[in-house]
Amino acid sequence: SNANQGDLSDQLPPNQERVGSISIDQQKYPLILEKVVSIKGEQYWQFSNETLDSVPILLAYTQPTLIERYTSNDVADKQIFGYPLTDLVAAIVLTVISFLLTYLLVWLCYQLIKAIHSRVRSAILPLPSRVILPLALVIMALTLSEIMVYAGLSVALREPLNRFTEIVSWLALTWLLLQIVDVIFNRAIILSYKTNHIERVSIIGLMSKLVKALLLILAIIFIFGNLGFDLTTGIAALGIGGLALALGAQKTIENLVGSVVVVTDAPVSIGDYCKFENYEGTVVDIGIRSSRMRTLTRTIVTVPNGDFSSIPIENFSARDMYRFFHPLYIKRDANINLVSEMIAALEMFLDKHPLTNDEWNQVYLTELRQDCYVIQMQAYINAKKVTQFYGKQNALLVEVLSKVAEYNVEHALPTQQIMVNQHDDIAIKKELH
Repeated sequence: SNANQGDLSDQLPPNQERVGSISIDQQKYPLILEKVVSIKGEQYWQFSNETLDSVPILLAYTQPTLIERYTSNDVADKQIFGYPLTDLVAAIVLTVISFLLTYLLVWLCYQLIKAIHSRVRSAILPLPSRVILPLALVIMALTLSEIMVYAGLSVALREPLNRFTEIVSWLALTWLLLQIVDVIFNRAIILSYKTNHIERVSIIGLMSKLVKALLLILAIIFIFGNLGFDLTTGIAALGIGGLALALGAQKTIENLVGSVVVVTDAPVSIGDYCKFENYEGTVVDIGIRSSRMRTLTRTIVTVPNGDFSSIPIENFSARDMYRFFHPLYIKRDANINLVSEMIAALEMFLDKHPLTNDEWNQVYLTELRQDCYVIQMQAYINAKKVTQFYGKQNALLVEVLSKVAEYNVEHALPTQQIMVNQHDDIAIKKELH
């Protein structure tokens, strides 16, 4: 237990604490600590008499360690900074050898995986060689403590070394994860350029920076925790500071979230012709904070992404076909039977025309006005761009007018009548076309 009073539920007296045991010849020897009070009133733990009585028995079975086998008795009692010289030299040698062997093993595994990947996938391994060093450091840091135990380093030296290896392992792991994050997001950026989704590049870059910042913060927390610092107050202050920052930058965060929504939902892409609210034009950029659109008058409209993601957007570039929808106005003095025959002929004409498809082709009488018949023409034209549609529509309208000219009907033109009275008894009527 890490509590000052020890574990009170271990069925031992309050002043005793069992911290482990040693097994020899299928017999366990417990390691018991006792709490004592010094003359100055300071409390500390020491090994109990019961444990000390078993030390001669344990020493009888003790084998010389690896360090004791290969060191001279002349330097066994020498110390540097309070640690045995032999242990310090052994720690340095074991660390260097462990790193070199681990690096060589990781390098060989990387080369093997690279060769297998190039043969199976016929492509270069996406994981770069710069991950070898941090991965080797992580593996070395995880295995070094066990190697030092096997070699017989003293507990007094292993304790700071274990803390150091934990810090190195967190640093190396953070370095390795940063390399992997770079690989993942770089591939995402390349894919965005290949698929012509350039607007995603800025969002991917932002997400990459956020992930890296989170990794660095977590690494700092764990490293300072291993150094013995109490991070409870710091984490609480960080949370309060983050909340204050979030409240102060609420609009900015809203725009960042809106950027993610615009990119993931993809209502529009760069180059799309769209309309929202009172604006209409071509999207030229989708940034981290805002998006820009060039209007028909060649001006640039900048819209925050927080608003852009919440308003209705009509994307004209997403159309799979264009609507041909035009009325004909025929004078009322035309023969109705002839008008009916013309409507049927126009519908058959649109239905069989090579520029139209089978979606909806229809010509129908939609309104009877005092001066004309209103005939509506409905069809859909296959076109990729609006300029291509207008060209096909022009050709179709010319052919429709030529078809109407085959019948004895006249187009109704807008008219205006003016009544002028002179001398109260003479009326002049003038009709303007």
